[in-house]
Amino acid sequence: MREYKLKAIDDFDKKLYEVTSIDFRRKKLSIHFRGNLENSYDLDEIHVIQSTELLDIDDNEIYESDLLSDGINTYCISYDKKKGSYIGINIKNSARRSLHFLVKKKYKVIGNYYM
Repeated sequence: MREYKLKAIDDFDKKLYEVTSIDFRRKKLSIHFRGNLENSYDLDEIHVIQSTELLDIDDNEIYESDLLSDGINTYCISYDKKKGSYIGINIKNSARRSLHFLVKKKYKVIGNYYM
């Protein structure tokens, strides 16, 4: 069975947290922080991002909305529903590239769109 890796970004403090649980009926998400403290958010109060299951040149896991760069071009990672795959959208000219192309060309994660 496939394991889904999710992280959450709080708009207020711009920090990245690992998701511990999601209650879709109540539309709530729980995260752990500072060791064993837990916080709960409404799903519309926080950005949830999913792992693409691919790694950059430095072996960092790539998540949705991550920014990948080769030092010249920077792409924001997004899921393309029509293609059924992850793509990078160039932040300067909106050119699109497949995430597999960016990984093959040795792009690296330099940040996240929401942070």
